Amino acid sequence: MSDQKFKERTEDAEQAAQQLCDSYYECLDKKRHQIHRMYAESAVLIYDGKRLQSQDEIKKLLSDGDDSNHRIETLDVQPVDDSMTDGKSSFLISAAGSVRFGKLLHKCFNHHFVVAKVDGHLKIISQTVRHFSEIERRK
Repeated sequence: MSDQKFKERTEDAEQAAQQLCDSYYECLDKKRHQIHRMYAESAVLIYDGKRLQSQDEIKKLLSDGDDSNHRIETLDVQPVDDSMTDGKSSFLISAAGSVRFGKLLHKCFNHHFVVAKVDGHLKIISQTVRHFSEIERRK
């Protein structure tokens, strides 16, 4: 891939990542019952060490639980080389920030998404979610 092509792809990925993350966290915090629609049918989610391997499993886990309020502090995106994803145009998003579940104290989090176009729409193919307390973060 030429430098110019890589630059264009990176800029496209940055714009798409910002839009996707805005939609994702809005949905997660306010319309959690619809969050599964952002995942590919065969998506894989590792949620604090628990592996989920379908849209249905993801919906069940994310729809249950306390209300949340996410605050994103960092967002980064990198295009993934097509040779690593069977020719699918995809990118890796890393997001970090804090979240409050119900009335519990804020927790820090890291989210890593691999995103690709599926049937013309950006879908989460793979995601890793890690929550940790302030004390764990300082160690």
